[in-house]
Amino acid sequence: MIAKTLIDDLKLEVVDRRDLVVSAFELKSSESSPRRIARLYAKSAWNNTTIPITDFERFHAFCPHTTAPYEITMMAQTRKIQLADPSNEERDLPIEVLIGGDYYWKIVNDASTIRLSSTLVLIPTKFGWILTGNRTGITANQIMVNRITLDHSDNDCDVSGT
Repeated sequence: MIAKTLIDDLKLEVVDRRDLVVSAFELKSSESSPRRIARLYAKSAWNNTTIPITDFERFHAFCPHTTAPYEITMMAQTRKIQLADPSNEERDLPIEVLIGGDYYWKIVNDASTIRLSSTLVLIPTKFGWILTGNRTGITANQIMVNRITLDHSDNDCDVSGT
């Protein structure tokens, strides 16, 4: 979903208007409201990778996206890992685009993740590495790389980690 303010401030292309029907998980009641559908192009700060995104506008605000902790930034620099978010300012940034599963696999690279703790992981994307997970108790002293493959036949699905 794209923040209403982002659509208005950047004068993003509005490609359609539709009713968005939202219902909470496992509830029968739902709410419907007319929304614009806008198109934007997410571009990497580090290379020419561009991903077109078309999605509904949203009116509500999300908590700010916190900057990567100092320990993670230093570990990334030491290991020459390019983080997706530029860190030239020491401030938390608003979440203006919420990318769902419909674009996730267009952005995430098919490469191994880097586990920083039991709840914190670096994920490789076309824009650089993104930090995801619970940030309490962060440590960058140990790093474990996990590779997950998905094998499937006509009726079976097997997920195995290596």
